[in-house]
Amino acid sequence: MEIAPTLKLVNAVIGIAGWVGLPFGKLDVDSVLRTAQRKTGLEDWGDEAFIDLTRRLFRLADAARITRLGEIALRQTSYAAVTNRLRIEDYIKRHPDTAEIPIERPVFIVGFPRTGTTLLQNLLALEEGSRALEFWELYQPVPIHEDPAVDRRLRLRKAKEVLTVAKTVAPEMPIVHDIRATTPEEDWLLMCNTGAVMNNDLANGLVRWGDFLMRYDMTGPYREFRRMLQVLAHWKPTGRFVLKCPEHLWFLDDLLEVFPDACIVWPHRDPVSCIASYSSMISLTRRAWYGRIHAEYICDHITDRFLTGVTRGMEVRERVGEDRFFDINFERLSRDPVGAIRDIHQHFDMPHDEGTDDLTRNWLAQPRSDKPGRHVYSAAQWGLEVEEIYRRFAPYTERFGVHTHP
Repeated sequence: MEIAPTLKLVNAVIGIAGWVGLPFGKLDVDSVLRTAQRKTGLEDWGDEAFIDLTRRLFRLADAARITRLGEIALRQTSYAAVTNRLRIEDYIKRHPDTAEIPIERPVFIVGFPRTGTTLLQNLLALEEGSRALEFWELYQPVPIHEDPAVDRRLRLRKAKEVLTVAKTVAPEMPIVHDIRATTPEEDWLLMCNTGAVMNNDLANGLVRWGDFLMRYDMTGPYREFRRMLQVLAHWKPTGRFVLKCPEHLWFLDDLLEVFPDACIVWPHRDPVSCIASYSSMISLTRRAWYGRIHAEYICDHITDRFLTGVTRGMEVRERVGEDRFFDINFERLSRDPVGAIRDIHQHFDMPHDEGTDDLTRNWLAQPRSDKPGRHVYSAAQWGLEVEEIYRRFAPYTERFGVHTHP
């Protein structure tokens, strides 16, 4: 499948701009760093390991011959990340007590994408004192104005601008995943600020980057991640964070090193359904980054990554034990979300009463633009060898009693 005509036009315009010397999408780390320092008036990056990580990422993106639109997206994401780093360090200097804030028993929702992680995050965050991070505060985790009302308005406006651009490039996205400035989202946006984010492999297709990152010591990035949570809790006191990101599945050992009391919720679903659904979703990004969609290549890549993720996750559980984990099958979550939330709370000794059940039912009654059935995909559409996938994932499906659909 080839790139859409609109994206062809955008890439052509960007290409002309680059040819005449305008800096759109220039993958130059030093340029990104200088621009961020100039615009913020700040200089302290904190731990500078992210600089070498970003240089490697840019080299791999250049070697992958991504489109000019992809280059712009990567530069802008990196610029936002390094700007956040400067503001995080400045915030902690101005508020040294931030470093003393405990991050106690955070909930991490992991597992494959498209397994009900969004539903779980929204429902688990309903309990008083719990907090899921919304897109606007993930994108800019540090206040940019002293007045809280003005600050929220400014950051919301920026988040809406970013999402407007994203939806212009991929107008199908609201059907696949309903993302707004005020919806809770995946915290890979915070991991971006560390320079070590798996999303550049999974969604953006930089395979060599993913190969590197899975050999990388992620305890450093997770320590930085913890500091960001402390910043977020400083300006808005928080009892318990409810975090969601399938990427944590690949790095559970490093996550638990930094968050030893983490409560990990792992939803499970038929791997064929997950691979087909996620491949359909990320094809929107791949279309913009590479100009063409190679269905079989996407599915082979995602199949390999998902298998590595669950294998690594199961190995970690063998080492650390089962108490930190709660498993929930997608069918059970879809059939009885009220009971599923009750069981999760009970497992981790969290508060729960009839009021929590009522909050859950009220949230479920709200309409959604990405409600089940609107996102259409199939295994055949993405060239999946169903029997082969079930054979490869058998240790996973048998271990967690995942119902498959051969």
